[in-house]
Amino acid sequence: MELAILAREGGGQMSIGFVFWLLMLLWLILGFVWYWPRGGAAPGYPLIGGHVLVFVLLLLLGLATFGFPIG
Repeated sequence: MELAILAREGGGQMSIGFVFWLLMLLWLILGFVWYWPRGGAAPGYPLIGGHVLVFVLLLLLGLATFGFPIG
């Protein structure tokens, strides 16, 4: 019954901006988990050159397209 009310009012739909920022947040969290220093010769260095440049570029694109995620 409640799902029918939400679907009728349009409250059950996700915007593309929400999906974009959700995936960016997941990417940020999983990136830190994946490259977390576990010891070894150079811990943490793959994080700097790994996906940081692509993350920053997509972050800037998301800010320009969808705006700031909180607000």
